Amino acid sequence: MSIEAITTRISNEAKAYAAEYKKQAEVEVEEILKQARIKTDKLIKDAEARTEKDIMTLTERRKSVADLEARKMQLNAKQEIIKESFDEALDKFKNLSEEKYMSFLTSRLSEFIEQGGEVQLSADDLDKYGNKLEEEFAGKFTVSKEPVNIEGGFLLKQDKISINASIEKLLEDQKSKLTGEIAKMLFPENN
Repeated sequence: MSIEAITTRISNEAKAYAAEYKKQAEVEVEEILKQARIKTDKLIKDAEARTEKDIMTLTERRKSVADLEARKMQLNAKQEIIKESFDEALDKFKNLSEEKYMSFLTSRLSEFIEQGGEVQLSADDLDKYGNKLEEEFAGKFTVSKEPVNIEGGFLLKQDKISINASIEKLLEDQKSKLTGEIAKMLFPENN
């Protein structure tokens, strides 16, 4: 065999080996790319799923916050209506006829007649009812000539004890007891 034939044979074997090696490398590259595409697709799907879940969670949270705000606003509105009801009750109480109001004062003071004491009235009540109360309860109560800052009713001082029988205090005491019942009457849909 001639050198040229040997060289040609070596060259052809090298080309065949290179072609085979190139083909094998292309197959390996294609497999690597295929695996990379699979991983990329999985990462994209996972990211989309997480994003969808995050969007749903965020939407649910925002809806919950909005629902809570709506309930708070509704509760505030109901509390305002209840407050207005008590304010209206105070106004009606303050606008009782003189006869009914005097009857209220004497009835309430009669509860404390055993202990006696000094009756303190608002400026308006002192002018209208001070003398009448002194006459009605002569020897049992004295009426202070100094008015106190209350809407109506009275404060009663007995030695070191002070009893608040003002209209505001009476309504405040009743408010804590009656708020639930008033809410049921005003807002029956919650029953």
